[in-house]
Amino acid sequence: MDREGFVAIMITTFAVFAIVMGYPLFVSILSPESKAVAISRQNPAVQTFISQDSSVKYGVGRSYVDGDGSVYRVDNNWVLIGYGGGTEKPTDGKGHYCWVVSWFDPTSIIDHVVYVYVDKDSWKIVGVEGVW
Repeated sequence: MDREGFVAIMITTFAVFAIVMGYPLFVSILSPESKAVAISRQNPAVQTFISQDSSVKYGVGRSYVDGDGSVYRVDNNWVLIGYGGGTEKPTDGKGHYCWVVSWFDPTSIIDHVVYVYVDKDSWKIVGVEGVW
């Protein structure tokens, strides 16, 4: 078997594994940042933004969002380091340490950003905010 054949078999095997085992298992083996991006990409606001603009990029950060929507910056160890602004209240009204995935178009003159807050423990989207 040549190298191209081996690569094709490996790709096919991986694809079948992903289909059989399901999307959640596939996402669970990603880095936390990649997992947050994959989850946020499923949000309808993000899908619409991506479909309307081919230049969309993303960035991943960390924050703490309390029950009233106040956002606090956290360091790489998830320790609070300061107030960072506000957003909509989390959907369940509770505080969450979150991965924040910001989707934006770096080529646009008009600021259009979609922020998706993904709980770092449950991996559920707890808030989405669009700015434009």
